[in-house]
Amino acid sequence: MAAVDPYSPCPCGSQEKYKWCCHKAEEPALRAERLIRGEQLDQALKVIDEGLKKAGDAPWLLLQKAIVHERLDQPGPAIRAVDAILRAKPDHLGALAQKIQLTLMTEGPARGAEEFQSALSAVPPEARPGFGGIFRMIGVMLVRDERIPAGIAHLEIGAAFEPEDDPMAKQALRSLMQDGGLSPWLKNPYGLKPAPASLPAEAKPRFDAALEAADGALWAQAAARFETLAADGIVEAEHDLGICRLWTADEDGAVEALRRYIKAVGPTPEAVDLETLCQLIERIPDDDQVEHVRLTWPIADRQALLTALRKAEEADKDVASEGSGVMDQDDPDADEVEVFSMLDRPRPEARTGMAPGEMARVVGRVLVAEDSVLLDGFDVGKQFDRLRERFIALAGPGIPPSHPRTTVLEKVAKVSLALRTEWVIPEGLERDEVRRIQREEQARVLREVWPETPLPGLGGRTPRQAARDGDAEVALRAAFGQIEAGRSNPGFDLDAFRAELGIPAEPTPDPATVDIESTHLARLSRIPAEHLDNDRLWQLFLRSRTFGQHRALERSARVLADRPSFLEGKHPAERLVVFGDLANLAAGRGEVKEALDWIDRGRREEPAPHKAANAPRWDFQAVRIRSRAEEPEQWVPELAVILERYREDRGASQVVMSNLLDMGLIQMAPHPERPDQMMLDSRPLMAVLSQYGPRVTTASGGLGVSATKPEIWTPGGPSGGGGGGVWTPGAPAGGGGGQGGGRKIILPGQ
Repeated sequence: MAAVDPYSPCPCGSQEKYKWCCHKAEEPALRAERLIRGEQLDQALKVIDEGLKKAGDAPWLLLQKAIVHERLDQPGPAIRAVDAILRAKPDHLGALAQKIQLTLMTEGPARGAEEFQSALSAVPPEARPGFGGIFRMIGVMLVRDERIPAGIAHLEIGAAFEPEDDPMAKQALRSLMQDGGLSPWLKNPYGLKPAPASLPAEAKPRFDAALEAADGALWAQAAARFETLAADGIVEAEHDLGICRLWTADEDGAVEALRRYIKAVGPTPEAVDLETLCQLIERIPDDDQVEHVRLTWPIADRQALLTALRKAEEADKDVASEGSGVMDQDDPDADEVEVFSMLDRPRPEARTGMAPGEMARVVGRVLVAEDSVLLDGFDVGKQFDRLRERFIALAGPGIPPSHPRTTVLEKVAKVSLALRTEWVIPEGLERDEVRRIQREEQARVLREVWPETPLPGLGGRTPRQAARDGDAEVALRAAFGQIEAGRSNPGFDLDAFRAELGIPAEPTPDPATVDIESTHLARLSRIPAEHLDNDRLWQLFLRSRTFGQHRALERSARVLADRPSFLEGKHPAERLVVFGDLANLAAGRGEVKEALDWIDRGRREEPAPHKAANAPRWDFQAVRIRSRAEEPEQWVPELAVILERYREDRGASQVVMSNLLDMGLIQMAPHPERPDQMMLDSRPLMAVLSQYGPRVTTASGGLGVSATKPEIWTPGGPSGGGGGGVWTPGAPAGGGGGQGGGRKIILPGQ
């Protein structure tokens, strides 16, 4: 009896019935499968080769051969095995998927995306949903490779095809879009232009066919069609050609096409935004980059080296310890190192009124491993040579008199390095003073450094030179827009600075007619929120929030906060989000008092029916903001008070638990005896409460947390005083231990 139903889909992935595909190869294929599962790869290859001699080029066996060679790290033979299938059957889904995966592994995500386009063209439209997982995989890899627009395009198709119970692409997209640090020009949802009304009759079917191909994710095919239309002088085709190339990760080709479109349409807001995109994705010439270099020496005397570095830190004060870390956060086996900053001058003593020029700047880093020491820095002129000689003199007998091994870690744009400032803050300097100095330094960099720095997007000219030449309005507006989006300094008048440089101002959208949903993300903050009606204001708030546009979010939220009658008609959670976002944005700038004031206002002005239900949310938001800016001695006692406040409130239990999980104070951990189950570990919470919590016991005995021992919290069971228990979802509470004595901290509803 056959092991595979003759009328089921063939295991090779051809989508054909097994009876008419690989049934003759069943016996060797099943033997090979067992050997592969047992990691007997050489034996599996022998079985596969014997089977291929008897059963012909059966796709099932050839795919197994490709998988074995892939596991043996032999991509060449693996690809040849897959190509043998595709020569006979170009639309074989299993072989196409394997070819894409091999290309991704050997040549990277951009080539993988190119190979994927070829595969999509080879299969019928109804088969393309089967590639949903590949869209998702390529999208994630493109994002990691910093090809953001192409990554987003692939993730969007992957999200459309993925099942509801496995929303990995949707989650990845949501995370990307809400990332306020990601440039709005990279994640803006660019669309294609429809066929223009003036299009010649013979060209319209060609334009529509290109749009149809793009709609089916056949972006390479669409690009080829748009390219022929662009050659006929159709400007809209240049735009769509650039966007399709962008989606296929052909960023060089995208820049070429988009800049032809920009030149054709002139200095419009759309052209400025597309030029900004081009400046962000264009390849930076080698002459405009600086090498990040690492020198590595063996260690002759580790103790002597560490002593020398610590002496320089204490006596000369031109070295600063950063503590210990690991060489590579992504490598679990990475070496642990002691890290020291090399400074350009001795660290100053903290005092009020310090100027940015007094700060000690980081010019390099020393990483001391067990058997080697590494010096990292940027190869800028003679600066790195001086850093190397200074370190050699400092290390003395700690390193042998030998030439170090040189490694180039990465290349960094010169403009990025010129605008970067890294200090060691004097110990004891007040937070407000630190923020003031940072704002002053930011203003100095904007006013003095940026205008005199050559920019690739300006053809290697500085902004002042390009402004004087008067031939680069779009490129200048694009360059300034990036500075404007990346800097928030209330003490620096960017509008006046723009005027001083002679760069035209960007238009303000008309609040009466602006289409908020189609407005470029980078321009949402330019919409005068205070002049929008309630519904459009809420629309602006939601879109800004969805796409992580913090300036527009704060502007719209401030206006909403001043329209209490409108907010009262919203769901209580939506109103809470408005004030919560204002608090978080203020806290992100270091304005803790302002953040807490927003929380107090939101709580104070809340309609009476909602006050009790939202009270734990307000309490936790306040303590979480404080935890970001204060020492544990200041905020942990407040946390203990909150836990005590809601100890009997079962309705608050979900809010309390989710916040403690988010703060890392309660963690999900694998059950040591049942690996398929998880347990809640409250030892981090108990540890901070024990160390920093209040030392006074209330009349109810609920706040004596200084005596609480770290343990595993068991919902519904006793804790404290005796070993603690384990709780796993779906299992009875109180599983093991906790004899004697009540809990000192009781989580609500338990």
